[in-house]
Amino acid sequence: MAQIHVTRRTFRDMEAIHGYSVAQWGAQQADAYIQGLYDAFDRIASDPRCGSPHQERSYPFLMLPVARHFVIYEIVRTGIVILTIQHGRRNIEGLLRRLAGEMAADIASIRGNLE
Repeated sequence: MAQIHVTRRTFRDMEAIHGYSVAQWGAQQADAYIQGLYDAFDRIASDPRCGSPHQERSYPFLMLPVARHFVIYEIVRTGIVILTIQHGRRNIEGLLRRLAGEMAADIASIRGNLE
């Protein structure tokens, strides 16, 4: 099983998803939704290539659908980096283009901390 590394952006994404879900559907449903995201992390750790590759985009990544969101991640030598979690309605290409520098820095930082 691959080791999972989660960026600060991913934690912020999950907090926002949880907060929105609590407001819309209540704490129990929000907790269940977040658990589904954690279950997806486990699936990715068990099978890193389970996500769809998107190499042709502005930032190469793998993307796994989870309910109405996508877990966006990259495989690195030390495991998996969960880069962000985004709603399917978002312009993911535009978002990743804007975040490419930040995501590359996150990956470099994780690599530096592990080597």
